[in-house]
Amino acid sequence: MQRWQEREARKARLKLVEQFPLVFFPKGSLKRPLKIGIMVDLFGRAKRMSPAEIRWAVADYCAGPSYRVGFIVGATRIDLDGHPAGFVTEEEAAHAQ
Repeated sequence: MQRWQEREARKARLKLVEQFPLVFFPKGSLKRPLKIGIMVDLFGRAKRMSPAEIRWAVADYCAGPSYRVGFIVGATRIDLDGHPAGFVTEEEAAHAQ
């Protein structure tokens, strides 16, 4: 990602934190695994965000160690409303490490 994309990703991520506070947390906070397919949900529900902004924001959110640390076998994934939406599998947990 180029610098301008990183800046835009951070701005877009803040929009997700504002719109979905039960799901997206500020940079540096511990995070919970997201539902598989959450981007499709975001394309339909995120306000004032382009598909590119959504992709950049989710990529930025999931890239750091504070997201991967939550990837343990059986950890609950969450949807856009903060509700349970599946579990982390053994394969996903191994891939995250």
